[in-house]
Amino acid sequence: MEAGKQRLSRDTTRDATRQEINDLKRESTDLKVLVAEFVP
Repeated sequence: MEAGKQRLSRDTTRDATRQEINDLKRESTDLKVLVAEFVP
């Protein structure tokens, strides 16, 4: 059972490059700003 859980965990996890991480953080920040503009 535990081996199956570990395999599933590895299947859904992947290494992201530093550039991908930075892009996702920037996108997240942009989305937060956008939402804040529309929420009264």
